[in-house]
Parts: sequence; C-alpha cells; structure tokens
Amino acid sequence: MPIKEFKLIQEDGSVYWEGKFGRSKWETSGEVIYGNMVALSGIYLGLLSGEVKPKTWPEPERSRFEKGITVGLARILSLQQEDGGWGWKVVLVEGKTRFPAGKGHVLYTAKILAKVLIPALRLNIKNVSYGGTTYDVAEHARAAVRFLIDQQLESGGYSANKEWSMTEDPLYTAWALRALCEAYRYRDLLGLDDATVQQVKEAIRRAVDWLLSHQEDEGDYAGLWEMKSAAIMGSAYAPPSEAQIVRALIQAYSISEELGLNKAELKEA
Repeated sequence: MPIKEFKLIQEDGSVYWEGKFGRSKWETSGEVIYGNMVALSGIYLGLLSGEVKPKTWPEPERSRFEKGITVGLARILSLQQEDGGWGWKVVLVEGKTRFPAGKGHVLYTAKILAKVLIPALRLNIKNVSYGGTTYDVAEHARAAVRFLIDQQLESGGYSANKEWSMTEDPLYTAWALRALCEAYRYRDLLGLDDATVQQVKEAIRRAVDWLLSHQEDEGDYAGLWEMKSAAIMGSAYAPPSEAQIVRALIQAYSISEELGLNKAELKEA
C-alpha cells in the first residue's frame, strides 16, 4: 500500500490501518480484533517460513517487534467470548445490531484459530500477558475448537452462529473445515484429548461431505459453490470465497487417508 495513503498504527496492544478515510470500519464498529488478526497472521507466516528474522535486527526494533506480537496476541485472547468464539458487534446505520455482542462468529473464530493461535503455538508462544492478565494460548485454542465443534449443524455445514441462523453457508463451512484440519494436524500442540480428537475428525468428515454435496454440477457455475450468507462483491460466486473452499478441500485431502475420506471425490471437487 502507498505509504502516503496508509499507515500502520500500533496503539494499546491493537494494530490497525489508518488512511484518508480514517480507521478501518472494524475499528469503529466494535472490539479491536480484525487488525490484530491480519497483522499477526502475516507476521507468524513470515517467522515460520524463516523470512522474518528479528534476532538479527538491532535494538530497539527487535524489542518493539517482540512486544508488538506478544501484546497483540494477548489482546485477541482477551476478547474471546464465553462460548469460545470471537465476533464483532457491528451496528448498522439504523441502529440495529447485526452480530450481537457476546456471541462468537464461526468465520472469525476459525480464522483466528487457524491463522493466529496455532501458528503462535508452532512458534512456541505458549503464554502472553496483557493488562495484568496472563493467557494460556493452548487453552484458548481448545476453547475455539470446542466452539467450532458445537456450532456444526446437523447437516454437517456451518452458519455464522446457529443461534442466529440454521442456513448453512459454503464459506463458513470451508473456514471451519480449514481450522479443524489445522487443529487435527497440530492436536498435540493444542493438547487435545482423545475424545476431542475423535470429535474433530467426525466434524471434518461431515463438513467435507456437506461441501461435496453442495457443489454446483451444471450450468454457468458448475464446479462452484453458491454463498448463502457470505456473498461478497455483490455475487454469490465471488472468486475469493470459492478459493477459500478449494483451500479447505486441499487441506482435507492432505489428511484424507488418516480420516478415511474419499480421496477421489476430493480430488475431483
């Protein structure tokens, strides 16, 4: 992004973009989660790949970096809801609340689990502190896993939250699948017990079955999935959403033999 138009702000443990239109909509519509999640997921990816090497940096850059990723993660953990999920309180112009406060959202929870919490544990970040409280990363990750297991609908698909809607959406289902596949892969790091691992495996199978059974098989959109609640860019078949579904199926394919999934069907999809 052009420096003259956007700048990255770190403030009170929160990270967000500020531009000519002010702070991002997520910062002005509720609790600060989105900026931290995006920033940390990119940083963790760089650390895990070896491309980001803070140990070679001079002071004070190194200390500032280490404090930023620690406090940012703690800030996210401090906002986890009692149900184990994360969600934003988005208030519309009319004053109505789209996503009630205090309830987790499947999409956001899955992203935080897959892109932030599990990578943090892979980097051996086990405990972080914020505001005088120390957070156990694995404990919060396990709560997120439980949230995703409990939110699965009888069909195997996912809505944003089953208390709000019983209508499955391919994008929500795909992100839940991605997070659950990561949780299964790194089950030892998360400290999942055997019973939970079995529930994760079953949830993965059911989510895969739902996605495979809802792929369009004819017409202009053959091979794609129709978004129900998560349509973006004015289209129920937006490429960014379709790409996330493909990524989820690829992840499921990578562990298909361990879970007894149909590799041929996954490959064809």
